[in-house]
Amino acid sequence: AGFKVSQYLWPVDYVGRDGIRLQDNWAPDGARAHMTMTMPGFPNFFMLYGPNAGVRAGSFHTWVEIFSRYICNLITHVIESGNRTVEVTREAYQSYNDRLDAEMREMLWEEEKGGGGSYYVNEFGRSGVNMPWTLQAFYEMVRTPDFADFRLT
Repeated sequence: AGFKVSQYLWPVDYVGRDGIRLQDNWAPDGARAHMTMTMPGFPNFFMLYGPNAGVRAGSFHTWVEIFSRYICNLITHVIESGNRTVEVTREAYQSYNDRLDAEMREMLWEEEKGGGGSYYVNEFGRSGVNMPWTLQAFYEMVRTPDFADFRLT
Protein backbone atom coordinates (compact mmCIF):
# COMPACT_ATOMS: atom_id res chain seq x y z
CA ALA A 1 0.00 0.00 0.00
CA GLY A 2 2.90 2.36 0.63
CA PHE A 3 3.23 5.53 2.65
CA LYS A 4 0.06 7.63 2.59
CA VAL A 5 0.92 11.19 3.54
CA SER A 6 -2.70 12.37 3.68
CA GLN A 7 -3.79 9.84 6.33
CA TYR A 8 -2.99 11.84 9.44
CA LEU A 9 -3.09 10.05 12.78
CA TRP A 10 -4.18 6.85 11.05
CA PRO A 11 -5.03 4.10 12.06
CA VAL A 12 -5.84 5.28 15.60
CA ASP A 13 -9.54 5.96 16.16
CA TYR A 14 -9.70 9.29 18.02
CA VAL A 15 -13.04 10.20 19.60
CA GLY A 16 -13.70 13.78 20.68
CA ARG A 17 -16.40 15.72 22.50
CA ASP A 18 -19.93 14.31 22.12
CA GLY A 19 -18.58 11.16 20.43
CA ILE A 20 -17.32 12.86 17.26
CA ARG A 21 -14.85 10.58 15.48
CA LEU A 22 -11.81 12.13 13.85
CA GLN A 23 -12.15 10.15 10.64
CA ASP A 24 -15.85 11.07 10.35
CA ASN A 25 -14.93 14.72 10.86
CA TRP A 26 -12.47 14.44 7.98
CA ALA A 27 -14.67 12.29 5.72
CA PRO A 28 -15.96 15.11 3.44
CA ASP A 29 -12.61 16.10 1.91
CA GLY A 30 -9.70 14.85 3.99
CA ALA A 31 -7.74 15.95 7.01
CA ARG A 32 -8.06 19.57 8.12
CA ALA A 33 -7.05 21.59 11.16
CA HIS A 34 -6.92 25.17 12.39
CA MET A 35 -3.37 26.45 11.93
CA THR A 36 -2.43 22.80 11.26
CA MET A 37 -2.78 22.04 14.99
CA THR A 38 -6.33 22.03 16.41
CA MET A 39 -9.87 20.97 15.54
CA PRO A 40 -13.29 21.77 16.96
CA GLY A 41 -14.75 18.92 18.96
CA PHE A 42 -11.34 17.83 20.24
CA PRO A 43 -10.50 19.86 23.38
CA ASN A 44 -6.89 19.81 24.60
CA PHE A 45 -5.87 17.94 21.44
CA PHE A 46 -2.95 19.33 19.44
CA MET A 47 -0.96 18.13 16.45
CA LEU A 48 2.61 19.34 15.99
CA TYR A 49 2.70 18.76 12.24
CA GLY A 50 -0.86 18.19 11.15
CA PRO A 51 -2.76 18.73 7.91
CA ASN A 52 -1.34 21.37 5.57
CA ALA A 53 1.72 21.88 7.79
CA GLY A 54 4.18 21.59 4.92
CA VAL A 55 5.60 25.11 4.96
CA ARG A 56 7.36 25.88 1.69
CA ALA A 57 10.59 26.91 3.40
CA GLY A 58 12.38 26.48 6.72
CA SER A 59 13.41 23.38 8.56
CA PHE A 60 11.06 20.84 10.09
CA HIS A 61 12.73 21.31 13.48
CA THR A 62 12.20 25.06 13.44
CA TRP A 63 8.50 24.65 12.65
CA VAL A 64 8.00 22.05 15.39
CA GLU A 65 9.49 24.58 17.81
CA ILE A 66 7.16 27.32 16.51
CA PHE A 67 4.13 25.02 16.77
CA SER A 68 5.20 23.94 20.28
CA ARG A 69 5.44 27.58 21.38
CA TYR A 70 1.94 28.27 20.01
CA ILE A 71 0.52 25.26 21.88
CA CYS A 72 2.36 26.16 25.10
CA ASN A 73 0.92 29.69 24.91
CA LEU A 74 -2.57 28.20 24.67
CA ILE A 75 -1.99 25.82 27.59
CA THR A 76 -0.53 28.63 29.71
CA HIS A 77 -3.57 30.78 28.91
CA VAL A 78 -5.90 27.96 30.00
CA ILE A 79 -4.08 27.48 33.31
CA GLU A 80 -3.74 31.17 34.10
CA SER A 81 -7.42 31.79 33.35
CA GLY A 82 -8.48 29.02 35.77
CA ASN A 83 -9.93 26.82 33.05
CA ARG A 84 -9.28 23.19 32.18
CA THR A 85 -9.84 22.89 28.44
CA VAL A 86 -9.17 24.78 25.24
CA GLU A 87 -10.88 24.11 21.93
CA VAL A 88 -10.82 26.03 18.66
CA THR A 89 -14.21 27.42 17.70
CA ARG A 90 -15.99 26.02 14.64
CA GLU A 91 -16.03 29.56 13.20
CA ALA A 92 -12.25 30.06 13.51
CA TYR A 93 -11.61 26.58 12.09
CA GLN A 94 -13.90 27.22 9.12
CA SER A 95 -12.54 30.71 8.45
CA TYR A 96 -8.95 29.46 8.45
CA ASN A 97 -9.78 26.57 6.13
CA ASP A 98 -11.76 28.81 3.76
CA ARG A 99 -8.71 31.10 3.48
CA LEU A 100 -6.43 28.09 3.04
CA ASP A 101 -8.63 26.68 0.24
CA ALA A 102 -8.82 30.02 -1.56
CA GLU A 103 -5.03 30.46 -1.46
CA MET A 104 -4.43 26.81 -2.32
CA ARG A 105 -6.35 27.14 -5.60
CA GLU A 106 -3.46 29.31 -6.84
CA MET A 107 -0.81 26.64 -6.20
CA LEU A 108 0.73 24.65 -9.02
CA TRP A 109 0.13 21.30 -7.33
CA GLU A 110 -3.64 21.75 -7.24
CA GLU A 111 -5.77 19.60 -9.50
CA GLU A 112 -7.06 22.44 -11.72
CA LYS A 113 -3.47 23.61 -12.24
CA GLY A 114 -2.44 20.16 -13.51
CA GLY A 115 -1.18 18.78 -10.21
CA GLY A 116 -3.53 15.79 -10.15
CA GLY A 117 -1.91 12.52 -9.25
CA SER A 118 0.80 13.95 -7.02
CA TYR A 119 1.03 12.93 -3.39
CA TYR A 120 0.12 16.51 -2.45
CA VAL A 121 -3.45 15.96 -3.63
CA ASN A 122 -5.71 13.57 -1.71
CA GLU A 123 -8.50 11.37 -3.11
CA PHE A 124 -10.90 14.34 -2.85
CA GLY A 125 -8.77 16.53 -5.11
CA ARG A 126 -7.43 18.86 -2.43
CA SER A 127 -4.00 19.19 -0.91
CA GLY A 128 -3.75 18.09 2.69
CA VAL A 129 0.04 18.17 2.89
CA ASN A 130 1.45 21.58 1.99
CA MET A 131 0.22 25.07 2.70
CA PRO A 132 -0.07 27.98 0.29
CA TRP A 133 1.52 30.69 2.42
CA THR A 134 5.12 31.81 2.46
CA LEU A 135 7.23 31.19 5.53
CA GLN A 136 6.90 34.78 6.75
CA ALA A 137 3.14 34.97 6.14
CA PHE A 138 2.43 31.77 8.04
CA TYR A 139 4.84 32.64 10.84
CA GLU A 140 2.89 35.85 11.42
CA MET A 141 -0.28 33.75 11.70
CA VAL A 142 1.16 31.38 14.32
CA ARG A 143 3.51 33.71 16.17
CA THR A 144 0.98 34.00 18.99
CA PRO A 145 -2.49 32.48 19.31
CA ASP A 146 -5.54 34.65 18.85
CA PHE A 147 -7.34 33.65 22.04
CA ALA A 148 -10.64 34.84 20.54
CA ASP A 149 -10.42 31.79 18.22
CA PHE A 150 -10.73 29.44 21.19
CA ARG A 151 -13.33 28.43 23.73
CA LEU A 152 -12.08 27.85 27.26
CA THR A 153 -13.98 25.78 29.79
